[in-house]
Amino acid sequence: MEHAGIYIGSLDAAPDKQENSRLLPADGGAIYSPSAADPKKGYLLFRRENVLMAQPFDPGRRVLAGDAVPIAEQVGGNTEIGFFSASATAILAYRTGNSGGTSQPAWYDRSGKSLGPIAEVGGYISLAISPDGGRVALQKNESSSGTGGSDIWLRDLARGTTDRLTFDPAVDWAPVWSPSGDRVVYASLRDGVENLYWKVSSNAGDELPLLKSDAAKLPLSWSRDGRFLLYSVRGAKTRDDLWVLPMDGREGAKAEGKVFLETPAFESQGQFSPDGHFIAYASDATGTSQIYVRPFSPDGNATGQWMVSVGGGIMPRWSRDGKELFFISPDSKLISVPVNMTGGTFRPGTPQELFPVPIIGGGAITRGHRWDVAPDGKKFLFSVTSAATSSSPITVEVNWQEALKK
Repeated sequence: MEHAGIYIGSLDAAPDKQENSRLLPADGGAIYSPSAADPKKGYLLFRRENVLMAQPFDPGRRVLAGDAVPIAEQVGGNTEIGFFSASATAILAYRTGNSGGTSQPAWYDRSGKSLGPIAEVGGYISLAISPDGGRVALQKNESSSGTGGSDIWLRDLARGTTDRLTFDPAVDWAPVWSPSGDRVVYASLRDGVENLYWKVSSNAGDELPLLKSDAAKLPLSWSRDGRFLLYSVRGAKTRDDLWVLPMDGREGAKAEGKVFLETPAFESQGQFSPDGHFIAYASDATGTSQIYVRPFSPDGNATGQWMVSVGGGIMPRWSRDGKELFFISPDSKLISVPVNMTGGTFRPGTPQELFPVPIIGGGAITRGHRWDVAPDGKKFLFSVTSAATSSSPITVEVNWQEALKK
């Protein structure tokens, strides 16, 4: 994980002019807190092995201005966010306790009624329901290891058992099932960058690398006919783009991946339609993340585009019968759009709000798979914040920067 950490960019710079140097290694994201003594300077706050660190930072020159100092221990968080915040008036708040034990996967029906969790409280982030609906692949943070890593676990819904699929100390996440349910593809940071690995879901064989390169990659969707794997690539000159990898269901990749959609905008969270003729995805090409659908053909000659969302959206998912497209609105509502794909054409209907979702990450653009639709389309599985976390203490410190001067 040598490349994991905090990077800096400029809102005024074009994508191909952005810097690509790492400021510092860290577990998850960072926040900037201005200095109470000098507003032109401040501190970067971030977690490193569950310790909250503060490091002087000069935003004008965009450089670190001193050494990192520990300010709190056992601060919670996961691979994307830390449970801490700071105000512009030098007030610091953070939650201590198990960094991973804050969420659990739970079912909800179409009215938003909770149908109960499928597993105990833990650090669950991304998830995927198997094609037959009998199992769920779960990313679970391994907070006890102190490494900030996570692994893929498989939950058997009928038996109520959970078996571990991956064992590497690095971050393994974003599972995607093969159409037959016999394999799981996932992203891993064990090589210092997100590469694609896969393993048979029976746990009978070893995990194998599927696709390696210098660019960060995330598996998104496997076409129902087994021929193509859709994945995102974080380019050096663009943000996330959509790529397609030709597949042989058992042997692996048949060729190198090829671009499906590459622009300066963020395009990710893509999903093959059940018939394999369309791809739904999120893009912020207009300045706001919206849900789009484009036709897909193996030869790459299909053209066209439809914007399905109206007021914004992220994380699209198709119903298994192809009659609905779901997504999450900017105000965290689950939206359903009836669609018609007969005759090779795509016609979206009017978006309908179903219910407020309890999803982690809310309405911001989010990488990973935070929710999924059951095969019957009658219930939804979300990775949700657990009410049990209310017992974890929150510490508030006033004038926390004064302690750094001692």
